[in-house]
Amino acid sequence: MQEIWEYGLGWDEQLPTELKNKWETWCSQVCLLNDLTLERKYFPYPLDKGKDLQLHIFCDASPRAFGAVAYFRYVTANDDIYTSFITAKSRVSPLKKLTLPRLELLGAVLASRILKYLTSKFKFPILKYFLWSDSSIALHWIKGKASNYKQFVSNRVIEIQSNSDPSDWHHCSGRENPADDVSRGANLETIINSQVWMHGPQWLRTTENNWPKSLNCDFSSTDPCESEEQVFTFACELNTASIINLRKFSSLQKLLRVTSWVLRFVHNIRNRFNKRSDDLSTEEIDGAENFGFY
Repeated sequence: MQEIWEYGLGWDEQLPTELKNKWETWCSQVCLLNDLTLERKYFPYPLDKGKDLQLHIFCDASPRAFGAVAYFRYVTANDDIYTSFITAKSRVSPLKKLTLPRLELLGAVLASRILKYLTSKFKFPILKYFLWSDSSIALHWIKGKASNYKQFVSNRVIEIQSNSDPSDWHHCSGRENPADDVSRGANLETIINSQVWMHGPQWLRTTENNWPKSLNCDFSSTDPCESEEQVFTFACELNTASIINLRKFSSLQKLLRVTSWVLRFVHNIRNRFNKRSDDLSTEEIDGAENFGFY
């Protein structure tokens, strides 16, 4: 719907072939909803027979969307570990283009709202809360002082810190983040067969010493990332080499298309079960224009 809006189409106009194909693909998968099942019970045993109940919420963002997904982690008296899907929520990214770290921050806001909602609804004791993001910059903001940032970041950090304790936020790999399916999208067949989506990453069902290690960051007042501008400077100075030689292209459009194909290749390498093979979309070309190759 957002893409149709961006095209500026009238209510009775035919969809462009690209959008029509996307719609038909979506419709063809609706019948698979019959095969999508979720356990009605969160826990395999009564709560009074357990000894550790935790709530884990993962968030992620992409130029297309941002969102979060929540799980219970439950340890029985016999030290058996189970996880169960609770809920997920997503939002399409704003039409106004935002940097990826800011989109990641919006995903974190959504995660903190889910935490606030769930803790107000569940009446049984939850021992620990864990919120996970694969964005180190968003985590720097969340664990920092809101007044150090510009208004956009500051307002959202204030909300996140009011809904959650900054010490409950942790870093995980993007490859192990189940919220990646929320932000980038996945077809129903992938969701139905995904143990990561249904139960969280594999390490969540192991002891805590196997979990991702926390980022080794100092969030004191002298931290080099205390302002938004410094965070981006810190992140961008890691690699200043040019990836694509601009002098080899005679037009901007050709440069954007080549960049889009490079980004498509990177996406397919990272997402073995959600590869893209169709023609380049307007969204991908727009994403190439915002990418830091030039």
